[in-house]
Amino acid sequence: MTSKSPVRSCEDVDEAALTYAEVKALATGNPYIKEKMDLDIQVSRLKLMKANHTSQIYRLEDNIAKNYPKQIEILQERIRGFQTDMETVRKNLPADKDNFSMKVGNRIFTDKKEAGTAILAMCQEMDSLQQTVEIGEYAGMRMKVTFDSFNRKFVMSLKGELSHNFELGSDAFGNITRLHNVLDGMAGELSEAETKLDNVTHQLETAKMEVQKPFLAEEELKEKMERLAELDALLNMDEKGETPVLENEPTVTPLGEWLLEHLLPEFMEEYEMTEERAREVLLDALPEEESEVVCFSSEQNAESLDSEEMQKQMSEYMDGDFYAIPVSDTEYLIAPKVEQDSVIYLRSILSQLGDSVLSSPAMKSHAAYEYDSGTNRMKPFDHMRILRGLCAVGEEKHIYHAKSREPTETRTSNLAQVH
Repeated sequence: MTSKSPVRSCEDVDEAALTYAEVKALATGNPYIKEKMDLDIQVSRLKLMKANHTSQIYRLEDNIAKNYPKQIEILQERIRGFQTDMETVRKNLPADKDNFSMKVGNRIFTDKKEAGTAILAMCQEMDSLQQTVEIGEYAGMRMKVTFDSFNRKFVMSLKGELSHNFELGSDAFGNITRLHNVLDGMAGELSEAETKLDNVTHQLETAKMEVQKPFLAEEELKEKMERLAELDALLNMDEKGETPVLENEPTVTPLGEWLLEHLLPEFMEEYEMTEERAREVLLDALPEEESEVVCFSSEQNAESLDSEEMQKQMSEYMDGDFYAIPVSDTEYLIAPKVEQDSVIYLRSILSQLGDSVLSSPAMKSHAAYEYDSGTNRMKPFDHMRILRGLCAVGEEKHIYHAKSREPTETRTSNLAQVH
């Protein structure tokens, strides 16, 4: 429900339904069947570990980019505020504690009890319980009082660079003591803020090192999946009783056709167009540079991108390495790798999708990959960072706002009419 991979493992399976081929293998004493069942459990466990590792990397990247820097900035500002306020108090508070002077209202009080009594009197005279009233000044700090209606109490705030709050009691002299305790306690709060700053800074440096660590069991997972594929072929345990034979070229759908299939109803409803007119405008709005992007469906190909053979075929079909971005539970957008910045390139591709696709559960919960023919494997790619960038910038969320192909005057006028 949270789109995160929980850290869970299960060694035993309560119910296992065996196919006819598996039952036959068991009956004939085939040793491969036990190996396959053991490998199924191990591969599932390793895939879960890899998913957890990928999720952790994404969390660390978020912390490095946003959370830790924001915490550091807040703590640094707080430390500067404490230092400034402590210096203000040092300059304005007499060294002799008996030499007392406090401004309450328009009067200067030199007696602590009288000053405390005057503070309580001003609290009672507040016109509204929701307002904050400035009642005086002490040690270079402004004194403000607010009534906390939930806890039914008055709260005084000493305001300098920061606000230092404490609860007012009914004892006039005791309130002056509480005020001095707050001033004396600023040194301890400053020390605590400095300690927190050191801890967050250390966590940031640790996160930068952790995010570089690869999945340690990657090679083991690859070996076990290869062996599992070999066993599946040997045992012939797919539901149809035979291993599907892959064609030389995968079956794919061009991006324009895929967009028409998925976004046409949404576009017609939003812009109140006929189907024919909507098709024309959608195709005109698709930039030519996205013509090489296609949609891969595991249902159409009777094989998923988890298959190494299918990954190699897609690499050959795209004439090089490619990105695989999830758009549904069974579909990926396949985009060729280009020399320009990958984030800018993929953002231009994702910006062609409608809100319904960009906000789909699959787009947020499924991993995106980039295929590297040099290593013959898929590597996770942080496409969510690109989606967050699209939402933050607020640019080109719809294909309907994309730049049209150059030129014809008819296409330009068509898009102008849509807008």
